[in-house]
Amino acid sequence: MKEHQIDFYGTYSDQIYQGVSSYDLATILKFLLDHAIVLSQKTTHKAIHYTIESQRYYTIIKIRCLIENGIVVDLHFKKNEYLIEEICRKYNGKKLSKIEDNQYIFGCYLENSGDLL
Repeated sequence: MKEHQIDFYGTYSDQIYQGVSSYDLATILKFLLDHAIVLSQKTTHKAIHYTIESQRYYTIIKIRCLIENGIVVDLHFKKNEYLIEEICRKYNGKKLSKIEDNQYIFGCYLENSGDLL
């Protein structure tokens, strides 16, 4: 496995509300972080920021990474993107994706049951 020199920064809620299974959360994070690593390979400043925001009725998982000269096509992510879409549907959620200030921002919005873990 090739090592990547990328800075990772993360923020997350103090309390995580129940409603999204740990398996589904780990699956989403794995694919989104893998995607961010591929996108970051073509940049001079390699940094990824992830955010997990958990409120009573929703969880938002968001990844940000710098892009230069457009977005790199990540065939592995495209091939497995349906898994994220299925998890979003399972939790009455949606995928997020936008480019803002030379950053690619992507992730998921998922609804919770509202109970604390």
